Amino acid sequence: MANINPDRIKMISIRTLKGNINSDEADADLDPKNYEIECTPEIATNLKELLVRIIFKIDIHILNKEGKKSGTSGSYTNEFIFEIEGIEDFIKSRNSGEVDIHPELGTALLSLAFSTSRGMIYTRTQGTILDGIILPVIDASDLQKAFASPQVQ
Repeated sequence: MANINPDRIKMISIRTLKGNINSDEADADLDPKNYEIECTPEIATNLKELLVRIIFKIDIHILNKEGKKSGTSGSYTNEFIFEIEGIEDFIKSRNSGEVDIHPELGTALLSLAFSTSRGMIYTRTQGTILDGIILPVIDASDLQKAFASPQVQ
């Protein structure tokens, strides 16, 4: 197993696929910094072109004074395409067409995608009812458990 070398990873595309904010007038006095998030990553690989695609959906729910989800929320879906030189060192193909990505590579890519999403969402929510939300720093290895083995393309 090769070591992950950041020089061999290139983020070649970033796109926001969806982004929306839903607000309820009754929530105008709620603190937007009192929230919870749900993250849903999806991953796919294209071994011929040395690419990994991550689609990252992040839902933000503002909590009411009782600590429950209010009617105010935001949802953002971002797509990241990474080109990885030597990807074959980190991927094992299965007969079923699925692949296993080495956990270190998966964690590195999810960290990059989430941290980039943090900045994108911070910028997109400025001047809105979600103004001031800064998503927390998270352990990307926990995110890796959220998706099944990706499909080879």
